[in-house]
Amino acid sequence: MTTPRHSVPRRHPVVAWIAIFSAALAVSLAACSEPTAAPGTHIDELAVLSLDEEVRIGSFDDPVTGFSRIGDVWVAPDGEVWVAETQADEIRVYSSDGELLRTYGRSGDGPGEFRSIYDFGLVGDTLWVSDSGHRRTTLFSLDGDVLETVTAQVEVSIGGDPMFPRPLTITVFPHALRPDGLIESDFIGMSYANLADSMASIPKVLFDRSGQVVDTAEVIERRVSRTAEMIEWGDETGGGWAAVYQEPPAEDSGTSTLSLDEGSFSVQWDASADGATGRLVVARLAEDGDTTFVQRLQYDPRPVTDRYLDSIAAQRAGGGRRSRSDSVRLFQAQRAALQRPDHHEPVRFPSHVGGGVVWTRLDPDIASVSRWLVYRDDTQELGIVELPVVDSFLRSSDGTSVWIMERDEFRVPWLARYRIGWSLD
Repeated sequence: MTTPRHSVPRRHPVVAWIAIFSAALAVSLAACSEPTAAPGTHIDELAVLSLDEEVRIGSFDDPVTGFSRIGDVWVAPDGEVWVAETQADEIRVYSSDGELLRTYGRSGDGPGEFRSIYDFGLVGDTLWVSDSGHRRTTLFSLDGDVLETVTAQVEVSIGGDPMFPRPLTITVFPHALRPDGLIESDFIGMSYANLADSMASIPKVLFDRSGQVVDTAEVIERRVSRTAEMIEWGDETGGGWAAVYQEPPAEDSGTSTLSLDEGSFSVQWDASADGATGRLVVARLAEDGDTTFVQRLQYDPRPVTDRYLDSIAAQRAGGGRRSRSDSVRLFQAQRAALQRPDHHEPVRFPSHVGGGVVWTRLDPDIASVSRWLVYRDDTQELGIVELPVVDSFLRSSDGTSVWIMERDEFRVPWLARYRIGWSLD
């Protein structure tokens, strides 16, 4: 059986959310978009679901059981917890009670050793671990034996650059083991800034066990909508170029859509012209486009302030050894290019971490907690979950409980499993 892939933080942007059901959503929710529609419950009136800690894994001072940097977590059907500890360059497996059972790999350059764990997963009784540092994928038996190491690095041209007279290339390397025994690729090394308003054709190639390219599984077309103006800075003693991204006009409305195995989940929002009220439409669509769940909510739009825009412009202008006049000029250019809506988006992209539960991060307007809108598919229950704001994020869920990575006051990471207090259980 093939398990889902479990990716650790990447070096390139990944478009994880796709809107393949947007047309169906527009039709199904047409009645909800009428100005005369009932405004619905205020989002602050939704039930805040309790979280009861069941298990905590980690240690403050024991490197064997404690964590330095957690890449990703996957919970197996039998309850075992698989963790990519990317600082130690190893995959750890814990029991459902938090006992360390076994590890795979270590830091180094030899067989079964890693330089930078990129991703991992299981296909049948084979563990595969993708290592972007070595540009290879290592296959392990569940007993820990190294079965094979597939190494390759292929430079692929993805078209010309409209801003600079040189071709653009990406580095393709082995990534994930497939059930047919081939290794599909992923890529690093593409500069999105150099693809001003153009399409990039990114091939997903297939490697055999010797590292040879044997086929192309698909070609992914990606468009970068932002264009960039290059501004020169400096004088005869030195200088350079800075990119100022021209943003498309922004609106106080939008839709975030998450594609699921059977249909999709969407959150649609819009703010009134005066910014006094906002409306959310939360919907679950079946594969055929039929709406199986819909709920309208109100929210309070949070204004985008000049201070907030100034901070973005200052970050984009960057530092470096520039004169004050150059720094001011770059800041002003970045500030003028910003086209943000009058109000912050009320939600982030939805995330499905397992168990038929969709988690959607709400606008972080409360400094002490991060608030999540959670939807459970089997009971069609909607509620709010509050997590500590300091470096806490979701990892895996079975619907009734969820694993969360947290950092303590010393920034040491821990894994904790919490039971969710669904009101319908």
